[in-house]
Amino acid sequence: MRTWTAAKIAVAAALLVVLLAACGTLADGPRVRLPARRPSALAVVGGNLRAVRPQVTALVQRSARSGEHVVLVDAGETVDPSVSPAAPSMPAPQPPKKLGGDPTQFQVDQHVSQEKAYRGRLSADRQVLARLLAARLRAWAAAVSSPLPRLALAPRPAASCDVRADLAGAVGYFSSLQQAGVALGSRRVIVLFWPSGCPSSVVPLSAESLSGTTVVLAGFPGDQRQQAEWQADLLQAGASRAIVLVPGASAELSPVVTQALSGRAGPLPTVVRFGLDSARLSAAARAALLILAQQLRTTYVTAPATVLGFADPLGSYARNLSLSMLRAMAVRDFLVSHGVAPSRLFAVGYGPGLPAAPSAADGSQPLDRRVVIVIDPAG
Repeated sequence: MRTWTAAKIAVAAALLVVLLAACGTLADGPRVRLPARRPSALAVVGGNLRAVRPQVTALVQRSARSGEHVVLVDAGETVDPSVSPAAPSMPAPQPPKKLGGDPTQFQVDQHVSQEKAYRGRLSADRQVLARLLAARLRAWAAAVSSPLPRLALAPRPAASCDVRADLAGAVGYFSSLQQAGVALGSRRVIVLFWPSGCPSSVVPLSAESLSGTTVVLAGFPGDQRQQAEWQADLLQAGASRAIVLVPGASAELSPVVTQALSGRAGPLPTVVRFGLDSARLSAAARAALLILAQQLRTTYVTAPATVLGFADPLGSYARNLSLSMLRAMAVRDFLVSHGVAPSRLFAVGYGPGLPAAPSAADGSQPLDRRVVIVIDPAG
């Protein structure tokens, strides 16, 4: 007796679709389709992607979805962009005819049985289509990263550490898709695989240069303060989410990317503001932090949060660095007093770095007197 495995069923379904297309019947009648996916875009960049090709392939494969645009940029060299396969479809089974007026009990029972068989057939057809799409996406993901080893054969510069240029290249790719009429919305993700030997120190980015984009730094080797600085820098540049994953957190990469490509919003940063030369929480700040504390206790019950304090340039740098830390600690202490475990909160003062807006002639800027709290659901 022949046993039909899932792979054989998927192959048989693919052959059926091809045969129907050859017979000219593919476009006739209602069809069974998988749920439509809205377009999304993933840019994978780094100074030496060929060294992490297995991770790149796994990332694209595990986050792959129909309607996804992908580009790889390896040390400034762009691999041809690719679009994932469209979701397949097949002719729908015939639904049972409607019951006529005043049916007998036998006819009612028969109709119920036919309805059950019809729904079962639809479910089975969708499972076949899902397996077929999964097989196509796996093959596509492998093909996306296949040119990386060949790039290594050509003369190449040393591993690039120009993070600003890497991010700008990805943003340019998203812009070209938008100009071509691809409605991405917030379904844009940049994954930067941190090049080996690249310094971990923050590189200030242009304001709004990453507007609405999720940015993930993968394999980041820096300490907790440097992670926080990069997170703040990316958010300051307009990123909707900024996630920094250390080498040991690689398992979190695919889930984070998948969530962002689907448009499901992660927790937004909370910003509270302070008065001139003050670290005292205002009534408005307390109200915002009460909401945040509830989120950390109920929705993100294990997620860590980074508390970043800032100050404007008025006064000495040492004074502003101290003031920014006092502001961060005021927020941290408030959250701890409202039920958030201290071990989940990392507070750091950043002084007058990463200004929110240009300062006035006297150096003042009220928007810089702030604390930004970022929940890391991948932590």
